[in-house]
Amino acid sequence: MSKHFEITFFFTTDCMFLLRFIKLLESSFFSWYRKQPQAMERKLIWMQDNAPSHASHKTSEYLARKGFKDSRLMQWPSNSPDLNPMENLRSIIKRKIYSGGRQYNKLDELWAAIESAAKKITQEEILSLTASVDRRLECVLAAQGRHIGY
Repeated sequence: MSKHFEITFFFTTDCMFLLRFIKLLESSFFSWYRKQPQAMERKLIWMQDNAPSHASHKTSEYLARKGFKDSRLMQWPSNSPDLNPMENLRSIIKRKIYSGGRQYNKLDELWAAIESAAKKITQEEILSLTASVDRRLECVLAAQGRHIGY
């Protein structure tokens, strides 16, 4: 079975306020989601960190209206970068864009480097990051919730 992944990053120079976050979800994720086969749609579980715009009551209500509630909404512990594959993805991108001590003087140069590095991330890298979630959960449980170093 072949899996296809698409990485999309959104750039903002200010804080991700609640209404802007919901608008972003509608224009990016949910526009993609509506095109997926129903069998796939039913399997998806919503996973996000506890950033204020992500964890707000309004966002939870919005996601519930879109079908992401109860067992389709992952309960996320506070301060848990060990469990978030996105943190590791960001780390991969940072290593790529700053390799060799590279620095950027202009915002558009930095953004172009981020986009370029993201496009070069392989499906294998994404699968590795997401496949490690179960292992990470087991490690966090064994460490009784303490940091596990991922």
